[in-house]
Amino acid sequence: MAIDPTQIPQPVASGSNQPTPSGVPASTNIPPAPVQAASASETPNLSTAVMQDVANKPSNLPTIPGAPASQIPVTVAQPAAAQPAQPQTPHAMHQSLYQRALSILAPPTQYVDAQGNPQQTRPSLSNSILSGAIAGMLTPTAYRQGEVDTQTTAANAFAAGKQQRKEADENVQKQIDDRQTRMLGVAKMNADLLHLHAATMQDQATMGDLVQKQVANDAPSLAIARTHDQNLQGTDTKAILASGLTLADAMANPLYRDALLKHTLLRDGSVDVDGVPTATYSIIDPHVKVSMDAPSVAIAAQIFPSWQTAFDNAGGSLQMKLGQIKAVTDQVNSVEYAEKIFGDAANSKDPLLQKLGISSDVEGKIMSAVRQGTPGAQQARQTLMALENSKAAGGTLADTLNRLINDPDARPGSAYILNALGITANQAQDYIDSVQNERIAAQEIAKKAGTIAAQKAKPITFAVAPSIANDKSETPERRQQAQAVIAENLDFKTKEAAMKAQFAVAKPNPNMMTASMTDGTQVAGTIDELKAVGIDPNKATKLPAADQSKVIIARQLISPDGLLTNTQKDLAAFSPDELTAIGNRWNEFAAGTLGSGDPRYIALRTDARLLSTALMQAHVGSRGSEAIMEHFASLANAGKMDGETLKTAIDTERRYVTEKAMLPKAQGQQPGQVTHSFSLGAWQKANPTGDVNAAKAAAQQAGYKVVQ
Repeated sequence: MAIDPTQIPQPVASGSNQPTPSGVPASTNIPPAPVQAASASETPNLSTAVMQDVANKPSNLPTIPGAPASQIPVTVAQPAAAQPAQPQTPHAMHQSLYQRALSILAPPTQYVDAQGNPQQTRPSLSNSILSGAIAGMLTPTAYRQGEVDTQTTAANAFAAGKQQRKEADENVQKQIDDRQTRMLGVAKMNADLLHLHAATMQDQATMGDLVQKQVANDAPSLAIARTHDQNLQGTDTKAILASGLTLADAMANPLYRDALLKHTLLRDGSVDVDGVPTATYSIIDPHVKVSMDAPSVAIAAQIFPSWQTAFDNAGGSLQMKLGQIKAVTDQVNSVEYAEKIFGDAANSKDPLLQKLGISSDVEGKIMSAVRQGTPGAQQARQTLMALENSKAAGGTLADTLNRLINDPDARPGSAYILNALGITANQAQDYIDSVQNERIAAQEIAKKAGTIAAQKAKPITFAVAPSIANDKSETPERRQQAQAVIAENLDFKTKEAAMKAQFAVAKPNPNMMTASMTDGTQVAGTIDELKAVGIDPNKATKLPAADQSKVIIARQLISPDGLLTNTQKDLAAFSPDELTAIGNRWNEFAAGTLGSGDPRYIALRTDARLLSTALMQAHVGSRGSEAIMEHFASLANAGKMDGETLKTAIDTERRYVTEKAMLPKAQGQQPGQVTHSFSLGAWQKANPTGDVNAAKAAAQQAGYKVVQ
């Protein structure tokens, strides 16, 4: 909502015969801070002050014989007991007298700055004496019969000089107050413009025509601003600073972004943003004075007819500040916006709006209600501002009417707007209550539907898949997904049972021995295997049966077809970004939700779960009996799980398990290398569709010598 032009000060040059439209005073100021005037008894007297100053100094002046003591009140300064007072030099005494005289003749001017802080000007004796002298010269000489009354003339001159100082003080404060008023006026213009823009864009489907109309209303103001800039003289200020900006562009432009108390915007066109007409803007200086023309006056006269009268009386020559013209034009735009939303409501097929009964010919009626001279026009304009703010915040028509009749800021003018709409406050309240009841009912329905939808939208995990698959109220797609999750889990359970059975029937090798290599590495194998790597059989001891089981399982895990090898091959099927997504959503992955139905995800999930079981079953994992899946889950919950962490964890586990496998190695081989060979040809024959390169890499990492 635009500000009332009466809130924008308009100083008028001295001697100007420029007519001022009725209702728009030449200047409006924030009341200056009160100035405490000194009473007559407190008014400083220079001669008395000087005499008091002299009286307070040690004096060697002769005593005036017969002078009454009351005429020259002298207080003799008593020297301190410890340090006797030193007499002042003539220079110091003159300096003290001058400072006291300066403080009396030219006191600093006190004022309050734009931030509300008390300030004072620097004293200037020359300026004070000159202004006081001029004021005294302009004071008429007083005569008594037969002689000039010098006492009265001097008193009048002093009073005139004192009044001049008072006016100077008030003048400084007035300038500060005027500046603050101008800044607040521009700030309000910008706030109102943003509110109207936001309100207009709330209903983009129907507000396209209104955007074009707002641009057309601003066009005359823009035209006279351009004319002003084309005829700049000397130190004239430019009116238009930038053009063709979207609101986002304007907010990013330093001429507007950093000067919201100094500059404002005028609409200068429109552009399509996602198929919706959106206004573009020019950044302007609202303090520039421009010459109005007939089109710009016609726009403003819709609300302030006195502008047309002033324009006509001046013979078509009317100067106004660009900000004043913009402020009134914005009010016209606001009124037309209100007429648009209420006009649409009057023509709506909605039963509640039809029952409300807004007048079908509302266009023009709200403009009449806010027009200057209409009873309650100012209150009606204030009420429109509250309505506009409601729409800017995304409110519905019910919210707007509720603001109209119940908001204390809007209530003073609500009767005038309601009268223009052809409805009463009771009718508006009935409509508001009906809409609110419908909202409550809709919220209850939505709440129930949302509960059901939330249940239906739950991820299909291993735990809930059976119930979803058997729920006939579920969609066929979700039931099918549930069946796939059930099948994946069943496959895992089958493989897990077989693996556990394999562990259970594994027999210890009675010939399994253990010994230390020269580098201290513990290895295990038969006597022949240990001799092959250069170990003295006499230094070998029998490996306990419990440790034999761990060695056997560890060797199975790192074998070319082992779980660790398969898990690493599974990871190789994913891109780095996919692995990062799995790591970030590990809990969903582990529950069977992420990647449901994708063979790559199913293979990785199954092998990782089996690996977790195997490590825990055999107690050979680097974390003892802790399930590796649970470890990964704890990393994910701590926000530390990603693709690299996942791969690194598997690689680390493999190195540890390789150590537990206690594979014999020849002297000079790296840890984990063995003299066993891996036949790549045999593996290909057994796995015709397998990844040869991955198998080869896994065998080499496990320490096998790869042969064809």
